[in-house]
Amino acid sequence: MYLHNPPNLKLPPLMLEKTQAREEMEQSPTVYSFIKGNLLLNPDFHRVFTSIHKKSEEIEELIGSFRGDFAFLKHIVPAPSRAVDSDKYLQISVINKLRRNIKSKKEEDEFNRELLDLKSADDKKRIIQIKRRSSEIQNVLSKFEQAQRQSLEILTSITLFICRQCHNVVSTNRFINTTCLCGIKVKRTSDIRKEAIAFFDSRLRNFIANKYWFEHGVDYLLRKKNFQTLCGVYVLGHSGCMHEIDNIAESKTSNFRIFGECKTTDIRTNDVFILAGKMADIGCSRAYIFTTTKEVQKEIVHLARSRNISTVTDVLHRPIQDLLREIRED
Repeated sequence: MYLHNPPNLKLPPLMLEKTQAREEMEQSPTVYSFIKGNLLLNPDFHRVFTSIHKKSEEIEELIGSFRGDFAFLKHIVPAPSRAVDSDKYLQISVINKLRRNIKSKKEEDEFNRELLDLKSADDKKRIIQIKRRSSEIQNVLSKFEQAQRQSLEILTSITLFICRQCHNVVSTNRFINTTCLCGIKVKRTSDIRKEAIAFFDSRLRNFIANKYWFEHGVDYLLRKKNFQTLCGVYVLGHSGCMHEIDNIAESKTSNFRIFGECKTTDIRTNDVFILAGKMADIGCSRAYIFTTTKEVQKEIVHLARSRNISTVTDVLHRPIQDLLREIRED
């Protein structure tokens, strides 16, 4: 916790705190670049990063599916050809049942070979899926960058080290001397092949999933109005409670402070009461609720106004200048 008391403002000081997890997230290179691009309220960029976020999660899941002995059996996989037609699919329970029917060492070896062939075929498909998604991510971002004439350092590159024999991912990011699940000893880099993959890393995915992108988009709006701003902090109230405030904006010329609440869902009556309660406990006379929804119920708008809270709607699709006109400077 620290005292916020800028020397160029004649306002009551605030006791603030920012969680370490969020501090670290926002300071990571990809998230920092994501914020500093000042494109978070650009609807085209929103479509781009939403698409990349989804594909990045799929890549992460696919890479994770290689971990563990025969991890592919957690998915639906083709059945061994001698037991069931190859066009059909089995769950792991069925495969285990087949294993219990094995009578001899020869049958067990044959079964394991077929199972390894299945795994190799499945691994190969998943590698193709990972590469395809990575290419799609890079293509869509490159196209957007070209249209914007702006470079965004928001992708993370990793290297997959893949067994040449069975297509299993042996390691990521660095070569490891090990034994693959197929039995091949991986001693040299020539024993594997490398594939470079680009996607959103976990911190940037969390930043997007937690809707922090919207808070920083609003922060950009407030800075455009020449406010000094803070984003994503906890403020100590007179009651001794810490209150999460999405945005704080302070005017250097008029010496006043406003709070901002960011919503990507419909504004409810309770949202207004909660924000008004925070204002009263901390000591702030004016606030805004920014929302991506197009309309707010009239009753809620009137309730908010009675608490000196303004609502700004459809933030993601309206022109910046239109939004700026709704934010008072005094």
